[in-house]
Amino acid sequence: MGEGRSGRAQRIPVRPMTKADSAEVLAVTARAFDRDGMVAYTETQKEANVSWYARAGFGVTHEVRLPGTPTVWCLRREPST
Repeated sequence: MGEGRSGRAQRIPVRPMTKADSAEVLAVTARAFDRDGMVAYTETQKEANVSWYARAGFGVTHEVRLPGTPTVWCLRREPST
């Protein structure tokens, strides 16, 4: 992933979340990564989530397509300054 610090926030479900809850969790996490100058990485198997993450500054780095498995989109977000 290049130089610098990076991190990955794992999903830890504690209760069903609404889209607003998810957006708030992502915003708080992004601010923490920005504050610490860290690159964020995540992945999704849902194509609809790619545009959701894009609104938070993530971009697709690559797609993983293996026979008989769902596509996985790998996304990265550089820290804001």
